Amino acid sequence: MTALTCAQARSILQSTVVDVDSRIRAQSHLVTCEACGAASDSQVAQVHDVLQRHAEGKLWIRVSLAFLGVVQLSLALPWLMGQDSWWNFRQTAAELHLARDGAIAMVFTMAAFLSARWRRLAWFCAVPTSFALLIQAMAAVYDDSNGHIAFNFEQIHLIGVAILVLILIEIRPVRRSS
Repeated sequence: MTALTCAQARSILQSTVVDVDSRIRAQSHLVTCEACGAASDSQVAQVHDVLQRHAEGKLWIRVSLAFLGVVQLSLALPWLMGQDSWWNFRQTAAELHLARDGAIAMVFTMAAFLSARWRRLAWFCAVPTSFALLIQAMAAVYDDSNGHIAFNFEQIHLIGVAILVLILIEIRPVRRSS
């Protein structure tokens, strides 16, 4: 067996079709060679830094999501019980209306909390939040068209829109810095 040069080892490892023995020799060269080890350590550190920056997201978005999640939770819990909350408490709404809004608001709440805590879950929270927003919009149009509740009463659900927009901002692709 002849020793591999650094260039040969790299080309073997980058090839898609290579026999097992050659790949093992190239990997062992990468581990034992000081020049390859130093180069791979710096590359690993660079990749780790990029992944860490991307995984953390922006702090102001995460804080905003957490804040809106708390506001939404303070609204959703009384609504789930069929009670008016601190929003427009002088108007009365049917218990079933409030319970429906509370259930939808809990989707927004959980999406906001999960997205604020773990950026990787924001991708998964975007879908149920979009569906909840669609259901809330259809329910608002239905309630307004049947005269169940004034449309200005439904403005509180714009918090859900804000949560979805922040989630979408959080999951947008991040440009590479050059």
